[in-house]
Amino acid sequence: MHDSALWAIWYLLLLMPPALIVGTLIYDRFERRRPARLRHRK
Repeated sequence: MHDSALWAIWYLLLLMPPALIVGTLIYDRFERRRPARLRHRK
């Protein structure tokens, strides 16, 4: 039995939280690098 699809789902479930954390960290870093004017203009 080849459960490659099941393994892929497990890998996605296990890797999603760290990926979200890293993504938010990178987004925060980019937001901080912008000038205050651009950040407040949302």
